[in-house]
Amino acid sequence: MTCRDVADNVRSYRQLRRMTQADLARVMRALGHDWGDDVPGFLERGQRNATVDELIGLTVALGVGQVGRLLDPSGASPNDATASDLDYGSVEVLEREAAHAWLVGERTLGFIWPPLEEKGERA
Repeated sequence: MTCRDVADNVRSYRQLRRMTQADLARVMRALGHDWGDDVPGFLERGQRNATVDELIGLTVALGVGQVGRLLDPSGASPNDATASDLDYGSVEVLEREAAHAWLVGERTLGFIWPPLEEKGERA
């Protein structure tokens, strides 16, 4: 995984979602990031790297589901055209609206993983 992979994946997912760079910047601003309309272009051209916070925001903004998909060197495929909710490691995914509330500090997630006993394992 390289910064170039992230840049290419952001572009691919943005295009699959039929979003303009300005659309993506607007969603990132709504998630609390100080993004001008030019930031997605800088990111996609590899002229700017994304912070960890921004990667999580991009995961929600692009409906990728898992931040690892933005890092995946194999890239996006046409099968990824449908946006998904945020998979944050729990039994269920976090709906996009709830993920937004978490990103802007309006909600906590509580425990992410259930105790081992709930999964049929022993500590």
